[in-house]
Order: sequence, then structure tokens, then C-alpha cells
Amino acid sequence: MRQAANSKQGFKNMSNRRALWPRILAVAVAVCLSGLSGCGHEQPSGGTTGRASDSSGDQHDQPNAKESPNRNTADRALLRVVEGLRENRPQVIWDFLPPSYRSEINLLARDFGRRMDAELWSATAEVAGKLARLLSERKEEILSHPALREGPLSVTADWDARWDGLLVLLHTFADSELGDTRRLETFDGRTFLARFDEQSLRQLRELTVLLRQENPFHMLPEMLDGAEIQLVDEADGRATVRIRPTQGEPRDYEFVLVEGQWFPKGWAEDLKNDLAAARAKLEVELAPEVVARKKEIVLPYLREMAAVLDRLVRAEKSEFHAVLTEEVVKPFLQMRDVALQPSGAGTAASIGAAEQGSGTAAVVVVVGQLSPDQIDLVADALLTTDDAVDR
Repeated sequence: MRQAANSKQGFKNMSNRRALWPRILAVAVAVCLSGLSGCGHEQPSGGTTGRASDSSGDQHDQPNAKESPNRNTADRALLRVVEGLRENRPQVIWDFLPPSYRSEINLLARDFGRRMDAELWSATAEVAGKLARLLSERKEEILSHPALREGPLSVTADWDARWDGLLVLLHTFADSELGDTRRLETFDGRTFLARFDEQSLRQLRELTVLLRQENPFHMLPEMLDGAEIQLVDEADGRATVRIRPTQGEPRDYEFVLVEGQWFPKGWAEDLKNDLAAARAKLEVELAPEVVARKKEIVLPYLREMAAVLDRLVRAEKSEFHAVLTEEVVKPFLQMRDVALQPSGAGTAASIGAAEQGSGTAAVVVVVGQLSPDQIDLVADALLTTDDAVDR
């Protein structure tokens, strides 16, 4: 009885749209999205570039410029990262993390490698690799599809500009230890980051805009382009750092001492919460019986996704739009039209059953736009009985 209850609870957790897999990966490569973008950017000629103002500057350039240049300060901690990235040493962002954060990221990745089913994870990495190949080889045809030029599936100019950065992330997952459970068992974040080359890091630059504005690495391109990094004040384990770009308004960021290292306050809190959430989800969602159930459900879909991606890659140029419409656009739009129907009053869900051969399929019609939490509630409602789990 207890085992059945645990299995059902694990499957319910699996249904949650905020799945563990991307969360674990997000933690494992959080350092990529939090500072690696823009490495290899050439230093512009003339002027000062991304430096902490020293005592030779005037009082406007450095509000509090009385400390020894060798003292550990928040502005110099940030400057070390910027200088390291300019020199194509991406591991500096790993060294910037507090020691316990580094340790927990490594442990999470290694535990994930030990607990995840190797065949299931390999199939996931294979799909990522095939998707990267498709996006790389057929970019123009994809972006020129009518459904992606306008309407609900339209791709913005921002996504077009960040295409190469997304490709780097997909290739990194598919081709590195992140996509191999055996290699994940010995994951080391510093070694992993050190493998990013100059071209890959430059392509990732545009993705820093996806970071929260409270994170100073949101301004990494500006820092690499010559923004001054200034210490405004420091007291009682807190400091304010001002980033003054060559163009635009300056921004102030609060830093705190974490295990003897200066670290952005907002990022410290967010990353700590993400690591704790990832650990809690790993304990529940990678229980052996839950992983087995995931594999049973997900593996066939991954194989079909791989086949669809292969068909798209092989499609003749004259046929590509038609294949994309049939394999991706039309199924997506049909699913959206059936599941989501606009309504002026609230949100409701109705569940019906339709006979399909010898089995029974549940049909869910949602009226109105669901939030992520509401989607979770509907998924849980479908799984409140053992019969639902069997379906």
C-alpha cells in the first residue's frame, strides 16, 4: 500500500510542468547563463574598459577610493570575473561562486548521474543534439515559415539574434558530460566551464539579457565594452557596487559577504533557493520507481521526437515548410485550439472519456488561460485515483 502511494505521488510530481530535469540542468549550467556570455569580446581601443577605478581617478569616478588596491572588495571581485572572461578563462565565474554553492552544484550533478536512467537520459541528449543540428542547418527555412513570421508562433528579432547562443547551450548539453549519466557521476563545474572556447562564449553573450536586472551580470556586455565598476560604499558585510556604462544610466548592485567572498545579494538568495529546490525534487522525482515510470511514458515520445527532427533535417528545401507544418505547427495549433478556448469569465476544466480501441483516453478541455500553478492542479486532479494513474 505504501509503495503504491509513493509511486502515485512520484508520478504526480512528474506531471508538474516545472520538471526536475531542466531545473537540474539549469543549476548545473547556471554559471553559463550568469556570466559566461560575452567571453572573448575584444577590448575596445582607447579609454578605460571595465575597470575598477583606482586612487588615480577623481572623486566622481570612485565615491569611496581610500582602500588598498590589494584589499578584498566587492568591486574587485566583480572586476576579476570581467578580466578573466576577457582573457577567455570562463572558469573565473566558477571561482566567483561561494565554496558551498560550488560543492552543492557538483553534488547535484553527480547524484543526478547516479540516479537517472542512462537510456532515458541518453535519448534526451540525442533529441537535444538533433534539435541543435536542425536549428543550425535550417535556420533560414525555419524563420521564414509563415507561422513563425507572424501570429501566435512568431519569432521575435531578439530570438533571431540569440539563435547562436541557444545552439551553444543545446550542443553543450548533447555533447558534454551533461548528457551522459556516467560522466555526470564525476562532474566538476570548473573543468566543465574551462572547455568553453572563445567562439562559443562570444555566441552566448546575448543570453545575459535573460538574467534578472538585479543580477550585475545582466550588464556583462556593458562591462566588457568599457563600463566602469565602482565601489560606492561598504559596511558590516554589505557593499554597493556601481556599474557605469559608456552609454546609458549607471546601476547600483548590492553585494554581501558569503563565506568570505563578495557575491551579488539577489543572486545569492536566488541560487540558494534553486539549489535547495533542486535537491528536494531530486530526492522525490529520482526515486527508482518514479524514474521507471518516467521512462515508460517519456521514452516513446523522445524516440518519436528524434524521428520528426530527422525528417525535418532530411527534407528537401522545397518541401521543408510543408513538413514543418505537418510535423510541428499543425499539431501544436490543434492542441492549443482544443485545449484552450477563450472565455470572458474565469477558468474552468471539464474531463470526459472517449473510447479508443480497447482502452480509454481522458479528454481535458480547458476554458481560459491557465497559470503554471493551475496547470499543476489540473494535472494533480487527473491523478487522484489509481485508475487515473493506470491511464
